[in-house]
Amino acid sequence: MNNCSICHSSKQPDGFDLRFAEDWETKPVPKLDEPAVYTLPSRYGEWEAFRASPMMADFRARMQAMAGDGPATPDAEDAFIKDNFLSNELRVPVTLVGTNSARAMATNAIRGNVWDNFSSESFKNLPPWGTSTSTTSPPKRRMTASMTVGRKAARGTIGPPPSSASGAPHLTSTTTPSACTTRTPL
Repeated sequence: MNNCSICHSSKQPDGFDLRFAEDWETKPVPKLDEPAVYTLPSRYGEWEAFRASPMMADFRARMQAMAGDGPATPDAEDAFIKDNFLSNELRVPVTLVGTNSARAMATNAIRGNVWDNFSSESFKNLPPWGTSTSTTSPPKRRMTASMTVGRKAARGTIGPPPSSASGAPHLTSTTTPSACTTRTPL
């Protein structure tokens, strides 16, 4: 829960939602009587700073209060893990996730394309992503790529796959490291 549960838990504090902003450090920590809405950085390079922030400390405290201490013995069932699909329904910018951006650049589900009928209106109405900078390997070289393919602009977010695809291999949004399926002390 210390690092993963903000994105990899279907069990979240009341009113949980995420926002992403360049100026995330200026955003207030939600008050205890307010919904648990947190503003995260939009860049992977700022993740460690976010993990050390008062906002993440508040999230951890709310999660600990909700989840409890966990099972008494290693072989006992963990009520927090039970019925927790270890993901959420929120879209996270690929610039924060820090993984291969190929899936986030896809345009097949944008209005008028081949998978149009399998994407939500909210996905179709997302703003275009813009540009991304990455390092190629080899040789190690910085490159900036436009996320526009033809006249269609990629959305640049990683979200959960449709439930019909839950058994398919290589689902990047639901691939959860084994370290996230067991508790580590906060």
